[in-house]
Amino acid sequence: MQEPHMQGDTLVNDDQLANRRARGRRAQREFRQRQIDTINELLASKESLQDAIASIARAAAQQDSAGMTAAVRDACQVAGIDPPQGSSSSYIDIPSCSVRDDPPAQELSELAGATTDPWAQEPGTTNTQSQSPPILCTAPCAGGPVVEKSHHQSGRMSPRLGYGLWFGPETSIPIEYPPMDIIPYLQDGSSLAITVFWTSLSWGFQILGAALGGNIEAMATAQNIFSAIISTSPGRDVLNGIHARLTYRKTGTINRDHPGNKPEQAPGILAAMTRLCEDNGTPLETFLTPIAMEDLLRRRLGLAYDVIDRTVRGYGSPEEIARVPTSPVSLEIGGPVLTSKWLEGSDYEQVVEFFITNSDENNPLTWADELDVNVESSSLETTTPGTLLRLGPKQSAVVQVGVKNKAGVKAGTQCDATAVVTWGPKENPKKSSKDFSGQCGIGDYEASESSLEHHWNPDWFHEIKYGIFIHWGLYSVPAFGNRPGPKQDYAEWYGYRMTQPDFPSKTFQYHRDTYGENFNYDDFVSNFTGANFDAEDWMNLVADAGAQYVVPVTKHHDGWALFDFPESVSKRSTVHYGPKRDFVKELLDVAKAKHPEIRRGTYFSMPEWFNPAYVKYAWDQHYKEIYWGRPPTNPYTNKSIEYTGYAEVDDFINDIQNPQIKTLFYDYEIEMLWCDIGGPNKAPDVLAPWLNWARDQGRQVTFNDRCGAAGDYSTPEYSGISFNPRKFESNRGLDPFSFGYNHLTTDDEYLSGEEIVKTLVDNVVNNGNLLLNMGPKGDGTIPKQQQLNLLDAGEWIKAHGEGIFGTRYWPTAQTSGSLRFAMKPDAFYIHHVGQPSSPLVISEPVPWVEGDEVTAVGGSAHGTVLQVARNDGSFSVQLPDNVVQGDKYIWTIKIAYSTGK
Repeated sequence: MQEPHMQGDTLVNDDQLANRRARGRRAQREFRQRQIDTINELLASKESLQDAIASIARAAAQQDSAGMTAAVRDACQVAGIDPPQGSSSSYIDIPSCSVRDDPPAQELSELAGATTDPWAQEPGTTNTQSQSPPILCTAPCAGGPVVEKSHHQSGRMSPRLGYGLWFGPETSIPIEYPPMDIIPYLQDGSSLAITVFWTSLSWGFQILGAALGGNIEAMATAQNIFSAIISTSPGRDVLNGIHARLTYRKTGTINRDHPGNKPEQAPGILAAMTRLCEDNGTPLETFLTPIAMEDLLRRRLGLAYDVIDRTVRGYGSPEEIARVPTSPVSLEIGGPVLTSKWLEGSDYEQVVEFFITNSDENNPLTWADELDVNVESSSLETTTPGTLLRLGPKQSAVVQVGVKNKAGVKAGTQCDATAVVTWGPKENPKKSSKDFSGQCGIGDYEASESSLEHHWNPDWFHEIKYGIFIHWGLYSVPAFGNRPGPKQDYAEWYGYRMTQPDFPSKTFQYHRDTYGENFNYDDFVSNFTGANFDAEDWMNLVADAGAQYVVPVTKHHDGWALFDFPESVSKRSTVHYGPKRDFVKELLDVAKAKHPEIRRGTYFSMPEWFNPAYVKYAWDQHYKEIYWGRPPTNPYTNKSIEYTGYAEVDDFINDIQNPQIKTLFYDYEIEMLWCDIGGPNKAPDVLAPWLNWARDQGRQVTFNDRCGAAGDYSTPEYSGISFNPRKFESNRGLDPFSFGYNHLTTDDEYLSGEEIVKTLVDNVVNNGNLLLNMGPKGDGTIPKQQQLNLLDAGEWIKAHGEGIFGTRYWPTAQTSGSLRFAMKPDAFYIHHVGQPSSPLVISEPVPWVEGDEVTAVGGSAHGTVLQVARNDGSFSVQLPDNVVQGDKYIWTIKIAYSTGK
């Protein structure tokens, strides 16, 4: 396992770091890097950006038409977009409007920028009354791609993007207005240069719009307001702040002296705008974001707004459409991606995955809305439409659509597509769409990290949730990591710790006093008998524990393997020495034959501490006191010793590491490769062919983030649990701080059945799996207390499995006090940690509607129908005594969505 206790010199402590929301999919890494690169470019040219903004402000204040034209042209040049095309009519003229009755002055202030000029209309419509340049647009003008509009959230992550608004490691500041809150604008397909430019100018353009529309007060103070914005935002703190946030998401750390680490600047921008607006007598609402302006129109006009909107799109006359009721729900699509996975059991139907967000504040999406989810493309056809039975107000959910390439489109071809959702009555449906591009079809992987980054976790890995790790090797014979506490260390690190006289675990001293100075680590192979190893007993325990996958160690850092491979690679294995058995094959054969429902993975250490062939790769960049590749010596005599089973090879990676990995792939038919440490490697050379081979067999496989290249999921180790939009798998042992068996750990110090259950649920609701380790003794015996605790937890897990396996996290809230939440396409699950009282009152907006059935899950009262009510925004559940008294550890409630059938 990874070296314990090591921490980088970072700004945040472990708890803070664990609570930060990490970046999402690996498929977006390249896009994220482009964002960072673009920000660096913008930082280098911030003076040009300031000058561009100031020149527009000066021209507006001076009512200089020619100066305004030049200023807008220069500003667009700075933003990297084409300048607006149109007539040279004066910018000072009040734009014409298609609305016949002029609104009063106050409404003009409220609706600043809501004109029907060509650049503000729906695509495909025309307006011959006005050819004024696009002063008010806050997305790119003619010639530039349109930036996605998005609601700004206050102190919360965007439900579509999974980003948090983060302004420093100690402070998370709620920001409600632009330009600081620009993160939701960062969408695939939009240039960050354009995004930053236009959002930084959005207030300014609306001020100018009010001025040019006749608002004398706004015109008179345009220069002052622009100056206030420039001093705190676009030239320095906005760009530095964005850079700080993206750097944090990329590296997990941020230096204290980073220029973007200025949380105090966040409220300053809003305060400056508020003060200047108050001095001017202009409402702050004048400078709403574009989407807020749309919301204002919706509130003012009600159904008429939708009628106008649909009429513009050609759906019929306002009179006709006004008589047809429509769904009150508003849906938006976020982040559609052509993934590398296919629907399980299908003929390679590629999965398109994206978020659907219900932006309505009051109305849920239900079966009655007749949602239809498809993908349209000249290269793809939808084979399995997406489904979504329920989506609460202001909530999001992931939807999958199955697609296949059309005839003549080669797998792996880059193509364009559009995700489309329609809902509501067929006579008057609503529609939302989102363009995207990617690789169409399940193509070949190349031996490169960039190609491997396109690989996604298969869906089955999301569904299985709970696995059993098994650390067993020569280190299980001395079984020493010291007593649990400050001096304890991983027992499986015995072979290295015995070479470190000053290490806190005192392994060096323990070995000398127990076995003597002339007893070398490799001598333990004679004591590693495995006499009581029984593969069937082991796998029965894994199954009875409720686990759905198993990951045994095949080779740890000591280089001793428990599986077979050619002697030309090495003889350092239990096949050639000691018990002369292939323990990995015995275990996986039983798993495949008698427990086919349990997925099979293998742990593999990429380096070896003392392998002579690894000396040329010696490195210590991640482990400051570990020198990987040190020649084997007796730590007490300093004499060179034999590296048992070593075969002379030319190169460790080409002749040992890669051949051993290939053996696991093709001879043991594993579904998961669980690498450790990383370090020097040529992982893409073996991973890419494996992925292609498995695909051709109809198998979807996965590998973690410790192979040295890419990785489908992260693997936090003995660490706190917090939400991460990227799939993760927590790993730890039943032991307080060891994976290998430590004979000094007492029975009451192992994780109890209750603690296992709570740890599992906390991982599941936060988008994680739990890989829990058991450590057998050297003879293959699994300690009795470890078995009892696993079986106790297994009893609960099996009874409540429907609320665990196959679920996904709830984007709205993962935890709240004693409550935990999870969801499936047809149901919603509420877990209560500890015995609840009745009624159970839940303040979170659970997506229950009239007609749903609510029942107890697990325990002696399993299936009991529960009475519920929604009062004053809270959801209450009546829990009869037989439900409260009939379960243990965690109580689970299921909301089964009604389907109208």
